[in-house]
Amino acid sequence: MAFDNSVSIMPKQVHSTDNFSMANKLGQGGFGPVYKGKLKDGKEVAVKRLFSSSGQGIEEFKNEIVLISKLRHRNLIRLIGCCIELEEKILVYVYLPNKSLDTFIFDMKRQAELDWSKQFCIIGVVARGLLYLHRDSCLRVILRDLKASNILLDKKFKPKISDFGLPRLFLIGRKVSARFLQPGNSSNRFLAICYHKIPDKTIVWVANRDNPANDTSGVLRIGNEGKLVLVDRAERVLWSSNNMNTSSQSIVAQLLDSGKF
Repeated sequence: MAFDNSVSIMPKQVHSTDNFSMANKLGQGGFGPVYKGKLKDGKEVAVKRLFSSSGQGIEEFKNEIVLISKLRHRNLIRLIGCCIELEEKILVYVYLPNKSLDTFIFDMKRQAELDWSKQFCIIGVVARGLLYLHRDSCLRVILRDLKASNILLDKKFKPKISDFGLPRLFLIGRKVSARFLQPGNSSNRFLAICYHKIPDKTIVWVANRDNPANDTSGVLRIGNEGKLVLVDRAERVLWSSNNMNTSSQSIVAQLLDSGKF
């Protein structure tokens, strides 16, 4: 049965995944595993089986799905249906054949398929999708989990952002706390907004683009050749991905070189 004319409630048997077999598993996300499935008409879909910790009732879940389904943009993956049976909650999305960006950038053999022009295009398209979510959508969604595995690619390598509305399903009824973090012996304190317990070893580095406070701040920029550059307030290059001769006075540059950030 359909509701809100934008997303449908589907019986589980409509989107066969061979009982969630490992052969059909596409990946594992923070909200649950994803499987390849088929509708009765033969259309391929991606089926996300949500973890039971989503923790809300049926009507509350339906209401959230209706809200998520209103997020429509050419750079977002489209939700086409859901299945609700007892404690089982399943979301059905459009299937994209090239899976996610991480399957290319972390695979030495497949990296060559993504030349710099494709990478640059992906960056721009993802940025437009984020702009829609943050500024132009009806919900003003702040995406807290942008990563390569959440950027899906169609057969022409055009990206679409996924998992953009799922935090709403998992954070219903949970308290949000604001606290100050003071890592180690640092004299600086940082304001954090937390949904979960913060590990004791968490370190937060803050960079203010408009008013850098000291040499722990900098701006990362991407050049046309794909070079990543860190510059300070005076536009001095502190660090470059193509040059290991970094400024020893910059803490951020040292962190980038060490990989411990």
